[in-house]
Amino acid sequence: MAAEARRDQAERQARMAASLHDSVGQRLTAIVTLCEGLGGGTGDERVDAAVAAINAEARAGLAQTRETVRELAGLVADAEERTGGGPIEAGWSLRGQAPGDGGGSPG
Repeated sequence: MAAEARRDQAERQARMAASLHDSVGQRLTAIVTLCEGLGGGTGDERVDAAVAAINAEARAGLAQTRETVRELAGLVADAEERTGGGPIEAGWSLRGQAPGDGGGSPG
């Protein structure tokens, strides 16, 4: 019974990670992409500075989201090992990256 409870918890964590990946990670990546597309070329220094700040905040949020997804993935892997069960499907992977980003991001 305890193994089943751990597996249920791991499946919930996998769903949370997939949800973060599919929603927050994708939206932050879109914001970064849009900001990169502007590339400081609005002709208005204040607008360019605001776009740069938005880009930086979106990248920070993306990094935090990536770390949370990795932590959840680690918990799922631990649960799989403890229960001796097969893989728990999360529906996501840590691949892709935001433009100019060196690390993998949800997406």
